[in-house]
Amino acid sequence: MAASYCPFGVFLNRATLVLHGILSRTPLGLGAFLSRCAAKERSGGRCPASLPHYSESCVAALGMTIRNAKAGILVVRNLEKGTPMTVPMIALNNGMAIPQIGLGTWPLTDETVVPAVVAAIDAGYRHIDTAARYGNERGVGEGIRASGIAREQLFVTTKLDGAYQGNDRAIAGLDEALERLGLAYVDLLLIHWPLPQRGEFISTWQTFEKLVAAGKTRAIGVSNFKPAHLEQLLAAATIPPAVNQIQLNPYTTRPEHRAYNAAHGIVTVSWGPLAPRTALLEHPTLAALGARYNKTAAQIVLRWHVELGLVAIPKSAPPKRFPKNVDFVGLALTADEVAAITAIDTGAEPGVDSDTQGH
Repeated sequence: MAASYCPFGVFLNRATLVLHGILSRTPLGLGAFLSRCAAKERSGGRCPASLPHYSESCVAALGMTIRNAKAGILVVRNLEKGTPMTVPMIALNNGMAIPQIGLGTWPLTDETVVPAVVAAIDAGYRHIDTAARYGNERGVGEGIRASGIAREQLFVTTKLDGAYQGNDRAIAGLDEALERLGLAYVDLLLIHWPLPQRGEFISTWQTFEKLVAAGKTRAIGVSNFKPAHLEQLLAAATIPPAVNQIQLNPYTTRPEHRAYNAAHGIVTVSWGPLAPRTALLEHPTLAALGARYNKTAAQIVLRWHVELGLVAIPKSAPPKRFPKNVDFVGLALTADEVAAITAIDTGAEPGVDSDTQGH
């Protein structure tokens, strides 16, 4: 792909009116419209007069998103988009496969999550993680539709919190989540927290099993469960959890949790994989490895998760970082390098003790 190509531009002061008109009369959406505009510019033409125009340099693999307006989703796609970065996959215990890097959508709102989802999918993400508690499922669904990617190419996870535990409340809970998402099913449904003091996560799991049979979720799992919680659940379960999503990063490596999950065929999913609001990415071990491989510290840490057989769900970040989060070309850590990163573990206490807290 060339290093640069095609000037194009969009003024946003009339976005609501102008772009609503474009979207309503352009079946393929704004991305296709601008791609055609770019082709005209390369051959000496200009964008249609209905779109206010100015010139701006474009770079290869440019993927911009414009904040969504009330009139419609405003997305500028990659022009001459190539093949997305390949994200490693890992098998689940039900025969499905899950991408090992996903987009964490907390704490984005319905409005701000839309461009984040589109930009992430443009960059090569195929795994989107949300939850009823996040309050952004409607925006996640909107972003999925705006991306132009077929639903079956995406892996969508949502979670139900304590409000949906017990008495088959999860049936209505998932129905409501699917309505917000605008989807017929999710790929993975999680119990967000065990809340053992309530004593309802086993009955909730039995409801989740009904939802699998109903075709409303393809896989089920848990989040923030300790081995003791899983022991109770597995004793009563017909379908074992496919995943356990827990706080995990080089500061908090949780070897006992990982070992238990692996011994029971449960994939460990890492939330907070880059240890946000800490100095992890400034650690000298990561800096040295980054220099060795010409990668960022975040890329090194995400590759560490992949090498350990984990699934990492980094929080949403500026869209410019998305391509790097899924770019593992030429990067494979040695066993010694993985061990060196694991040794960063400070034994830090988790932010929340799921024996007594959660939602």
